[in-house]
Amino acid sequence: MLIRAMTHDDVAAVEQITSEAFYDLDVRTRPADWPTPEPRSPERSGPWRTRLAHLVTHDQPGCWVAEVAGTVVGAVAALRREGLWGLSTYAVRPGLQ
Repeated sequence: MLIRAMTHDDVAAVEQITSEAFYDLDVRTRPADWPTPEPRSPERSGPWRTRLAHLVTHDQPGCWVAEVAGTVVGAVAALRREGLWGLSTYAVRPGLQ
């Protein structure tokens, strides 16, 4: 496994991984009386990628990916503003956790 800085070329893969991971979590942990989870829609994927690209541009030291055999399998993104640090996202491809 290789841990490396995230680049703009990784944004689409990271969006897909987070979509899969968050959906998987929702399916496995959903209370019975809650609505059935749905995967992230294409309409929501675009804005998600835009936000992540903004972090890669402005907070690159907090954006990392994990690779196995050249494929991105996990990611973390965080922002830092003055004295504030915030974890924006953290995900690993389902089945590899």
